[in-house]
Amino acid sequence: NLMHAAPAVTHPTGRTPQLAALVLRLWAVGWVAVAVALMLQPDLAAPGWPAAALLGAPLLAGAALAHWWWAQRPRRLSWDGAQWRLGAGAPNEGDDAALQRLEPRLDLQWALLLRASGVEAGRSRWLWAQAGRDAAGWHLLRCAVHAGAPAPAADLGEGARA
Repeated sequence: NLMHAAPAVTHPTGRTPQLAALVLRLWAVGWVAVAVALMLQPDLAAPGWPAAALLGAPLLAGAALAHWWWAQRPRRLSWDGAQWRLGAGAPNEGDDAALQRLEPRLDLQWALLLRASGVEAGRSRWLWAQAGRDAAGWHLLRCAVHAGAPAPAADLGEGARA
């Protein structure tokens, strides 16, 4: 009894206002942690490396989050029933690249953080996809992401028939 492959779907990825709000919230949590640490350990505010580390950590994290958010260019993620492809934001721009692997790393139901491998030699790319006005398309994307690529016939096991 073989599972049916997920249907073909194309969905946009990239930065959104909701992603910006999420990134800002994460950064704010870092600053709240600094404030709590300073309230519990006032000595940390004294000049020296502990103070520099305490204040530098959320600054570096904020810079990294801002860089990651900015790198989330608009793209099209497509599943044809057998392979994932990643293309430019507009359908007529071409340059679709086949992905070796697409892994969901965070599923918030309304958004997905995906790790795409095979875009460039030896590199992975993080993609942000979220629900839009097309609820049916969002459902199809989530089904395809969680279904994964179908196993080749050789991997079905001994005695299995395709």
